[in-house]
Amino acid sequence: MVEVTRANFNEMMPLVKKAIKDCTFIAIDTEFTGLDLEHTENAKCKLFDTLQERYQKLKMRATKVMPCQIGLSMFTKDPKENSYSVETYTFYASSIEFLNNHGFDFNKCLSCGIPYLNEAEVSQFWQEVRDEAFSLPHIRMMDIKTVRDIDMKINKLLESSKKSKDAISGTNNSITLPIDNACHVYFQLNEIRRKYPSTWAYTEDDKIVVKVMTPKEKKNLEEKALVDQEKLLKDYLGFTRVFRKLQNSYKPIVGHNFLMDLMLFYQHFYDDLPDCYETFKEELQRQFHFVYDTRQVWLNMKSVYKFKHLPNVSSLMGIYSAFESPVDELTILYQPTIKPSNCERYSLQAQVKTFLSMPNFLIWKLTLAM
Repeated sequence: MVEVTRANFNEMMPLVKKAIKDCTFIAIDTEFTGLDLEHTENAKCKLFDTLQERYQKLKMRATKVMPCQIGLSMFTKDPKENSYSVETYTFYASSIEFLNNHGFDFNKCLSCGIPYLNEAEVSQFWQEVRDEAFSLPHIRMMDIKTVRDIDMKINKLLESSKKSKDAISGTNNSITLPIDNACHVYFQLNEIRRKYPSTWAYTEDDKIVVKVMTPKEKKNLEEKALVDQEKLLKDYLGFTRVFRKLQNSYKPIVGHNFLMDLMLFYQHFYDDLPDCYETFKEELQRQFHFVYDTRQVWLNMKSVYKFKHLPNVSSLMGIYSAFESPVDELTILYQPTIKPSNCERYSLQAQVKTFLSMPNFLIWKLTLAM
């Protein structure tokens, strides 16, 4: 199992993309945190809820919580033997806006969490970039003394350039500044460019370079600055890039008690959940063409086949244990073996469920085929 955080996300992304491309099935599980509305009167699910009523209650929860850990297990069938290899990745995700609004402060999710945006937030991102409103909160997070030191150095540079007619074309027309925070670099550069129109700021050798420019030189560089904006968006998309790879893979997606996970994926990585349940189903079908919920498969097996000795469980671990030490009715001939390639047989939290979902899924396919 590989833990993926903001620090190693770009490094791991090629491996994740390859695993998704080459695999046979993908198992997903999401751990989420936030405001627990399950037991409030308006959000409590009841026996006689209509589908639309149940959907509205789940939607209320999905919009008030945030995914903080996402487990993906990619299972690949070995064509030469009856086995599947598995690669498991655990992503620590964090919505900066949500965390700020609700005052969270917990280890990896906050300090190392991978950002994400849905389509509405991407549109908002570009609007704020165009309005130059995106930089302001980040500038306010900078140390006041650092901001004053930067202003003093740039003002000194501009004063010296005025004293010399050849300053702009000379060798002393620039200064270097330390990077206050790697997350703030883009905003720091934009703020310098905005505040000092006769300069241009860029990065070089892990430093910020501020250079006095002619209007013509600056115009050319402003056109190239669009590349910086594209890179910034790519950084902010974060786990949404993985979600888009899952969308485009057309691979079967497997989960256990999966509806809330799917609604969280839709809300946080694709778009705001629609009001109508039927619309949600249609849109979800466009995103993921093959979705299997192992809990529903299990309940249907019990209903259709009327097995006498099945344990009365529906949790993933309970069902897995039933198949691991099967009674006669669940004994499967030629049961495939699972070979972890980058993970232990059992791990913790979200990756446990993704690892266990797929063996159950494979076994049930064999059971139903017999």
